[in-house]
Formats: sequence, C-alpha cells, structure tokens
Amino acid sequence: MRLTRFLFLSQTLLAFAVSAAAQTFSAIDFPAASSTQAWGINSHGEIAGYYVNPDNTVHGFLRKGGEFKSIDFPGASSTQVYGINPQGDLAGVYTLNGVTHGFLLSGGRFTTIDPPGSTRSGAAAINAKGDIVGDCLINGVTHGFVLSGSQYEIVDYPDSPSSFVNSINARGDIIGNYVSNNVTRSYLRRPETLSSIEYPDATFTGAYGPQCFRRNRRALPR
Repeated sequence: MRLTRFLFLSQTLLAFAVSAAAQTFSAIDFPAASSTQAWGINSHGEIAGYYVNPDNTVHGFLRKGGEFKSIDFPGASSTQVYGINPQGDLAGVYTLNGVTHGFLLSGGRFTTIDPPGSTRSGAAAINAKGDIVGDCLINGVTHGFVLSGSQYEIVDYPDSPSSFVNSINARGDIIGNYVSNNVTRSYLRRPETLSSIEYPDATFTGAYGPQCFRRNRRALPR
C-alpha cells in the first residue's frame, strides 16, 4: 500500500514538474517605449495592445510573427487596441479633440464605433463573427453595447446605474461589469440566461474574456 501511494505521489509530482517546465514566458515590449500593455491575443498568436512613448503619447500596436506594427487612428491624439479576432480585425479606443470613441480596424480600414446618442464610447473586444462590444456614455449614464453588423444593442444590467461589456465569444455570450450599491460586480449573459458573478467576500469582481471559459463550461454558472 505504501509503495502504491509512493508511486502515485511520484507520478503526480513528475507530471506537475513536466507541466511547469513546459510553460514559457515572453516579455512583450514595443521598441523604445516607456511602457507596453498587451490586451488581446487570437488563435494565431497575434497580440494587440498599446504602448506609451517617452513623450507620453499613446499608440496601439499589433505584434504578428514577432514583428511590431503601430496602430494609430488618423488624426487621433491617442490610440489603444483592446481586442483582436481570428481574422486579425482590431477593436479599441481613440481620442480626438478630448473625446474618446470606439473603433474597428479591418482590412486596413478604420471605422468609428459610436452608439447613437453617445457622447463617449470605447470598443473592448471583437469575436470571430465581427461582433463588437464595449461601453458608452448616453445622457450621463454608462451603458454596455453590442454591435452586430450595423445594429447596436444597449446592454444594461437590471437596476444598475452603470453597466459595461468587456468581452464576447464566438456564440455571442458576453461578460461585463455592473455597479450595485457602490460595489462593482460582474455578470455573464447568454441568450437564455443572465447570471451575476461575485467572488465570495470580494469588494470588486471583474470578468474578462469569455472565450477562455468556453473550454470548460463547468466554470460558468448555469
């Protein structure tokens, strides 16, 4: 019995060691930038984000095949990229004349993403179908949104004064944040259900990237 336990423990430790050894970490630093933040990665390993130059200007970037490319919305004072899909389409935020707007970069063409009536907006993610999610300000209230084709859907968690949509997966499930009693919580919305996500005893819960959860449906509330 002791021998069996010893062999089991040895095999477990060996499997853990092999798994840990297989992991690799790579620094992502845009050349000559003072800081770099990576926000999105697609199934091809292409990475999107933004960097800050020593002069404090902010630019988006795409890292593809080990090469960096700056992403700048025409005429904008700053550009930040947050989402990338398998086709390489990018979604993010740019600032023009002090106002932030969402954008899509697809096929070399920029498109502004501003839900009707909004005075500020930002795009956070894009899925394989080209659906874009983010948040916007309308009449002083922050709402989440989903853009499918040319149709905008405003997303508000029930009874919340502020709602955000952070990401969307291939089948259209979305996750985001909402505010309740001055506490930020998260939610998952599927076509058939809406579930709050709250880490026990936490004062803040943020959920990002439902495509990560799709590999293990048991991690999602039913």
